[in-house]
Amino acid sequence: VIKLFEREKEKLKLFLESFHGRISFTSDCWTSLNTDGFISLTAHYIDAKWVLHKRILNFAFMPPPHNGVSLVEKLLLLLKDWGLDKKVMCLTVDNASSNDLCVDMMKVQLKLLCDGDYFHVRCCAHILNLIVKEGLKDVDDA
Repeated sequence: VIKLFEREKEKLKLFLESFHGRISFTSDCWTSLNTDGFISLTAHYIDAKWVLHKRILNFAFMPPPHNGVSLVEKLLLLLKDWGLDKKVMCLTVDNASSNDLCVDMMKVQLKLLCDGDYFHVRCCAHILNLIVKEGLKDVDDA
């Protein structure tokens, strides 16, 4: 299974390195019930036939702290490992304050289009979840 994984990872890496467009990414961190931290990194790209593709690049252990500095170090390491640090279009993350610092630091370290004006994309699902939770508090009181 590990050999199959390594073979498929190498094929994907070669494809993404030869891909001529920019690639968008999503990332999230969380802590398991036993307090182990994890991070995911997913690549999103549109092929020549205008078909949207997504590939989970990493699901990795992420020891605490999950602050902005740790996040930017880990994300840059993952992007460089895949050879994608020069192909970044944008990064979608949730509204955690550590992500704001991470995004600001990454803007300085990556070569981005439009000076990074479109780099930080906030996760709509996370925002909607926060709105619904707040609304449910009002209903619960009633």
